[in-house]
Amino acid sequence: MYRVFAAAFTLLLALGFAVPAQVAQAAGMSEAVGKPLQEAQRLAQARNIPGALAAANRAKAAAKSQQELYTVNEMLAYIYSAARDNNRMADAIEASLRTGLVPSSQVQTKLKQVCQIRYSASQFDRALASCSEYANKYNDPTVRQWVGQIYVRQGNWAKCTQFFRPLASSGSPSKSVLQTLQSCYFKLNDLEGQQWTLERIVDAYPSQADWDALLKTVAARIRGDTRWELDLLRLKLATGNATSGDIMNIAQLSLQFGNPGLAKAELDRALAAGKLGKGRDAPREMRLVNMARQQAAADLAGSARKDAAARAARQGELDLRLGETLVGHGRGADGVAAIQRAIGKGGLKDADEARLRLGLAQIAAGQRDAGLRSLDAAAKGKGNFSPIARLWAIHVRNG
Repeated sequence: MYRVFAAAFTLLLALGFAVPAQVAQAAGMSEAVGKPLQEAQRLAQARNIPGALAAANRAKAAAKSQQELYTVNEMLAYIYSAARDNNRMADAIEASLRTGLVPSSQVQTKLKQVCQIRYSASQFDRALASCSEYANKYNDPTVRQWVGQIYVRQGNWAKCTQFFRPLASSGSPSKSVLQTLQSCYFKLNDLEGQQWTLERIVDAYPSQADWDALLKTVAARIRGDTRWELDLLRLKLATGNATSGDIMNIAQLSLQFGNPGLAKAELDRALAAGKLGKGRDAPREMRLVNMARQQAAADLAGSARKDAAARAARQGELDLRLGETLVGHGRGADGVAAIQRAIGKGGLKDADEARLRLGLAQIAAGQRDAGLRSLDAAAKGKGNFSPIARLWAIHVRNG
């Protein structure tokens, strides 16, 4: 028993509580307060906690000045600590802080202790007050996260996002901060917020699972055009999340958009990796493979004619599509030249898409830095191809 009390006494000294032998003799203290405080000190040292509390509470009832209240509450906090009554110890510390007489060197320690006690005891409303005050005064990232976790425990998702978003926006936020923010946006069904947060997660802490969650979120936001679907499927493949069904869809959409070279390339890679051509779906898969090979061969045979038509056009849309198909055939440098010609002519349906296609072509041609600059330029746009360009840039930088 004595060891427990001694440990508590040592803790209180470390936390900045006044030494009991001194508090009973504090300047200006009346006998009605000082005498029971001395008794409380003696009883506490004798390990008579109930008696010590009774004496300290008599002193509290007689206390009139702020100095007396401060001294009494220091003694109460000391006794409650010895009794391992953390909640009442926190009450006493808060009462001591309210007097305004706690030495400035001790305020930070005491505020944090109250915050820890309230948080550990799941007293979230009270913890919110003390932890917020501490976090705001001392910019403690750990306590800031506790405040955010309180909002989570309360189910206050809007406050959670308001609290964590600034943390996620500055410096190098931890993954736990980002995951908590993403979870709160999910509870609010806020797709924009989820995407914003998941982009930061895959940028700083890339994983297949987080990329999969991000791509699903983007897909939910930009429904309505299968060209976007193709881009998202290609990102899914690039990040290791594509199934054999996704690869088949990539090939089918590539054929639909006049890019048989890309369809053939992806199907051939999947066949070589053993992802296609097996099991009960093998006949259907091989039919698509043969179709892609035939159309790719025909497309290559007509490439000179397409090139001439594109060059003759006054606007750049034909050049853009030609460049895209050339990249699909593995002719990255030729694709870059055609897409740059398209952008130079202008008259494009979507300038952001053109910059996206240029960036991907440059990367395919081994021009990584130039490709990233093109993707970053596309990412600054306002259309639905802009977030896709931003995702490609994140993937390339982390690849």
